[in-house]
Amino acid sequence: MVTQGEGLYREACAACHGQDARGVANLGPSLVDSAVILEGEAQAAVAFIRKGVALDDPANTTGLVMPPSGGRPDLSDQQLLAIVEYLRARAVVP
Repeated sequence: MVTQGEGLYREACAACHGQDARGVANLGPSLVDSAVILEGEAQAAVAFIRKGVALDDPANTTGLVMPPSGGRPDLSDQQLLAIVEYLRARAVVP
């Protein structure tokens, strides 16, 4: 699942969050140390991605909108889960 998630991440998420998932200035935050991605149930992270982040969302740290499903409504929950598992595998552990 991690290998599938890596490919999906590069295709769907890297433009905003960086090829290394460490974020892109003024675009998307780092995901390698994101509490939303790393803490709790993986399905909660999938639900967060599926919902997106509005400008007025307290979780919004960039001042930019993250569209629902990261702008990729064609991705299934299983594919989003693969992306989350990939990100968890590369997590920065303190």
